[in-house]
Amino acid sequence: TSCELENCFVCDTYGNTKKASRVFFENLSGTAKTGIKYEVRIDYNTGMAGGGGPRQMEYVAKNSTFTGHINCRDVELAHMGAILLASNELHLGLRRLGGGKSRGFGQVDMKTAGAEVLSSDGLDAALQQYFDEDEGASSVLLKRYQLKKDQYDAFQKLCINEMVKKLNGIK
Repeated sequence: TSCELENCFVCDTYGNTKKASRVFFENLSGTAKTGIKYEVRIDYNTGMAGGGGPRQMEYVAKNSTFTGHINCRDVELAHMGAILLASNELHLGLRRLGGGKSRGFGQVDMKTAGAEVLSSDGLDAALQQYFDEDEGASSVLLKRYQLKKDQYDAFQKLCINEMVKKLNGIK
């Protein structure tokens, strides 16, 4: 749906019906073990068991593993903060994905393996301490920068702090 707020940070990051998202999730690939769970249909008007017998729900079993990428376009550090905060909340079990959450489904453990930046202008001076140029992967038009392994926590803190500043209207 479309948000009523003129400058909504969430809509600016993830998009809405009128604005494209800055964040794109690739299809995940991996080893999925699935199962079937049977439940009694409930008539929401009466609160009693509904007709038609039990319904079945297919689910992805615990300990299934998937990998994928989250691609971003024209993001500021504040937008990265929103993405990294959401990732942390999934990792800590504070948020769930998909349907059936009230029935115990949707718990995921999301781990971020790293980050890279593609830029035609080079890196902003504030980011240079967090990233190294990947000279073998850079081209004439774009330079590729890889997040330093020991800088993830510091970069995440910087991004989340920038998000908080933006939400509070601080420059």
